[in-house]
Amino acid sequence: MAIKTNNMIHGCKKGKQMKHKLLMLSLLTLASAAAWAVPDLKNPALTPVRFEPAPNHAPLKLIENGKPNFAIVYDKSNRDRAFTSSVERAALLLEEAVEKCTGVKPAVLGLHEQDKAKQYQYKIHLGYNDITKKLGADPFKGPKQGYQLFTCPEGVVIAGYDSALLDQGKKYSPLEPREILRGTLWGACDFAERILGCRWYFPGEYGSIFPKIAELTLPAVRYSDYPRFYNRDGCWIGWSLRGKKKQWEALMGAYQKETDSPNRLMTMQEYWRLEPFMGPKSFHPGHDPEPSRIMRFYPDRKKDIFFTDESGYMRYNPKAHIGNDFDLTNLKFADIIIDAMKKYYASGGKDYNIWSYPPNKQYINIGQCDGEVPDMDMLRNPTVQKLKLISQADIDSGVAQRNVYGRFLQYFATRVKEEFPGLRVAFMPYQGGTYAPTDPRWKLPDNIDLRVCTHIFPRAPRNPKKIAKTMQCLKEWYEATGNRPIDSLWFYHIPAESGSPFLRAIAAQFVGESINVCGKLLGRTNIFFDQYGGLNWSYYYSEYCGAKAFWNPDFNADAAVDEHWEPFYGKEAGAELKKFHRLMKDSYINLYMMNDAENSINPLYPPQVIDQLEACLNKAASHIRPGTVEAKRFALFSMPWKDAILSQRNRQSYIRPNYNVYRLLSRDKVELDGKGNEAFWKNLKPIAMQDPKGSGARPKYPYSVKLAWDDNGIYGLLEAPCRPLADAGKDLWHNDSCEIFIAPGVNRREDFYHFAVDALGNQCTGFRKMFPIATPYGRHDAPGFRRAVVRNDNSWSMEFFIPFADMKVKAPRPYDVWGANIVSNKLGEPQEYMSSALTLANNHNLEMFGTIKFLGKGD
Repeated sequence: MAIKTNNMIHGCKKGKQMKHKLLMLSLLTLASAAAWAVPDLKNPALTPVRFEPAPNHAPLKLIENGKPNFAIVYDKSNRDRAFTSSVERAALLLEEAVEKCTGVKPAVLGLHEQDKAKQYQYKIHLGYNDITKKLGADPFKGPKQGYQLFTCPEGVVIAGYDSALLDQGKKYSPLEPREILRGTLWGACDFAERILGCRWYFPGEYGSIFPKIAELTLPAVRYSDYPRFYNRDGCWIGWSLRGKKKQWEALMGAYQKETDSPNRLMTMQEYWRLEPFMGPKSFHPGHDPEPSRIMRFYPDRKKDIFFTDESGYMRYNPKAHIGNDFDLTNLKFADIIIDAMKKYYASGGKDYNIWSYPPNKQYINIGQCDGEVPDMDMLRNPTVQKLKLISQADIDSGVAQRNVYGRFLQYFATRVKEEFPGLRVAFMPYQGGTYAPTDPRWKLPDNIDLRVCTHIFPRAPRNPKKIAKTMQCLKEWYEATGNRPIDSLWFYHIPAESGSPFLRAIAAQFVGESINVCGKLLGRTNIFFDQYGGLNWSYYYSEYCGAKAFWNPDFNADAAVDEHWEPFYGKEAGAELKKFHRLMKDSYINLYMMNDAENSINPLYPPQVIDQLEACLNKAASHIRPGTVEAKRFALFSMPWKDAILSQRNRQSYIRPNYNVYRLLSRDKVELDGKGNEAFWKNLKPIAMQDPKGSGARPKYPYSVKLAWDDNGIYGLLEAPCRPLADAGKDLWHNDSCEIFIAPGVNRREDFYHFAVDALGNQCTGFRKMFPIATPYGRHDAPGFRRAVVRNDNSWSMEFFIPFADMKVKAPRPYDVWGANIVSNKLGEPQEYMSSALTLANNHNLEMFGTIKFLGKGD
């Protein structure tokens, strides 16, 4: 930051001895408080603003000798919800910030309290009213949600584009929800950051900086700003602490759930200037209609709604979000949605709500389920074959179903245009239909707005080769919709489970660059940033930058991250963590983003880089005194790195595990009853299980899996020494289960077959081809696969048989070696996920599979 300051604890209250002790220890780690004499209004670590000619008056001495020379003034009599959510919350934010920076609570007065206001040399006026109008405020000449901030001889004016001043008294309905615009609140946030020097990095009492201010002189200034994206969804922040209260409080102390915060407490979404989808412009195309909702109203239309392959298997899963796929080849499905819309609008939005994000008077949100019909199944569909909806060129493009989606979208949007004039279709191209249709038969009408899913952003915006396909996708949609920008992109983080923590810690810093590289192809409605496993507050510095980029993509992420190390952790520790971060970011760019040959989301780092990262962490730790606020922050920051570093080192020394598969003799008879009483099982060693992420941890609840074979197939015995989670109301993936991955063929390893069974005996069989071009995972018919499960109070067991015929291969010869991976999923508490191979938590990671050797008779 521009001036070295002390840290005050966010939320610290008198009378709490421990917090007071932490504060004292924290203060001892830094030099004595420095006066915040004149703020750096052009601090590059903050969102850029538009400066205008400054007023002609003397500087304002807002704080002298640690005491505020001003009162905060706003219209307290206005109790309209939209007003209080902006102007009143702006007052609350400044009241909190000033008190924590000076130790003195500032006066907060209403407009009617002018006699009291005269006692103060200056006033900070909030919101647009008769007084601020006379002082020169005119916030409504700027963009929605924007604000003006300027000084005058009387003090400071912060006036924003607030909907409360435009629409009071108007009646609203579910079809036309109120648009809450909060420009004044965003102006107050900027004042707290730019002029007071406050920062908010993560929730709770330790995640903020409030510099100790003895003197504050504000020169005459006038500037304005506004958000570049209308919607800046912060839902991931609200979800981040779900189910993690015990884990968070063990590390960081008590916290207030954001959703349960009293009205006086600001939320992280507000500190980061995030705003949800709102009002008549509520734009949120996603996985809609919601499968369970549409089935509630149309239970007899299942065959028209969900895709059925040629074997008769319907892609419908009533037990979970995953496992459903709409039949976009069937236009009757579109008619069903139209029917629901008619009934929904006729009821005023009270009936036939089949959507997660319901329609309003501007948008109808639709998209495919959160899944994908495999290309091989779609190619066999009679409608696809009859209309030739998939060409070889489509297959070669990697998005074979683009014209399947295009035909459906054309029909649906045309019907909407006829039945609901003026209503727009908010559509999400997804998976095999991510690209625009190319067949001229499916020319799109002009009532479509898009949110396009792309996995390359924000991961690699600087690499032209890596973003080439995505940019071509955006260009094609731009042209297909009449040279109109795509309204929204769906960004995907590095996955939490299978991705590298070293990449995940950095990726969000490239949100702004990713937006800017899209140029004219991207509009400014929204970016939806899928955290791909949940927001991890250990990477708060990157998530902070990502959120700021939604306000303005030109936000300087490097400056923002660099400025916070010293005031947040102290001079010596901060310097080491700055080195750690710089090395981590440089490695991200060089090893992953700009490396054309590196497509893994969990690349192997050079040993010397890992050594340097570990050295920086150790040095930083040595400079942080136990029991201090800095120690609390460092504990959160450092949480991922011990296991991540160990994983990298274990990978560097990884030897692919091999398991010898026993050859059944003529005397060995297998009865698939799930009990494993056959004598030969007792003489076999189980497959060794390990943490698939590479921590080296061995299972606390080891699933024992043994294999044997004969000329017909592979036999297996699973014994799980734990009480099974076996809920008939859940699908396979939410119960305890075992997964067997087999990659047949000597030295081929081009594809794998997947056999999964849960503790109830439910099964799933799949297939994926990985070479020469990886194809999507798909369901696989395995008519000969058999399994038998036995459950007890404190254990469960399973015997299974996988015929070679189900894998379309001949029986191996003795001593042939195939690829294999065995996975155990213990989902009952305490949960445990183990694998026979170091797959980096990606069960489909064929390159990291172990091997199985088929022994000969008598071995």
